Amino acid sequence: MFLTDDELAELTGRKQRARQVAALRAQGVPFVINAQGRPVVARSFFDGRPGSAAAAQPATPWRSNKLTQPGSRGRHGSKTDRQSQPAGRHARAA
Repeated sequence: MFLTDDELAELTGRKQRARQVAALRAQGVPFVINAQGRPVVARSFFDGRPGSAAAAQPATPWRSNKLTQPGSRGRHGSKTDRQSQPAGRHARAA
């Protein structure tokens, strides 16, 4: 059901709990901290059984469509775009 302490140490390369937690976070392995303060990893994450996280297709990371549309400047545009726009009511006289 869960990885043993030895398996967790082998997976992370660490024996100290805090360093195991840091290694699990860096590797993107889901875990919880139990009542004894130990990180707990579900074995099903690595088994590849149907319904486990290993068997699921990796999710596509979120990406803004504003970055991929041509001519898109975002919410306020860039500084150079603002400078090239015609002067409005707040423009200073040169």
